[in-house]
Amino acid sequence: MNKNLIFIFFNFCIMEPEVESIQHMVTHMSSTMIYNSLEVEMPILVKYCPYTGSYEDMMIKAQKENNTEVYEALIQYKNDMIEREKKLEHLSRILIECPQKAN
Repeated sequence: MNKNLIFIFFNFCIMEPEVESIQHMVTHMSSTMIYNSLEVEMPILVKYCPYTGSYEDMMIKAQKENNTEVYEALIQYKNDMIEREKKLEHLSRILIECPQKAN
């Protein structure tokens, strides 16, 4: 099977439930409820991180000191925030297309 075809199929399978869930959320929830449901809680290891600087700086310091627990927590939190941002952008597009559904 063509690699591009596999990639397209994989993306379709992954994205379809997310699209349905966000459209479902817009239909059945207020905007405030939706935004609150997309909040990402900051892990304690990130909140009280022993390192300072940007996320990249903190990850580099954690990696240099072999502090894998903090390193993984920083990566997971950053990934969660990126995913949240994607969902918020998608939500914004839906709300712009269907403003009558926004509460």
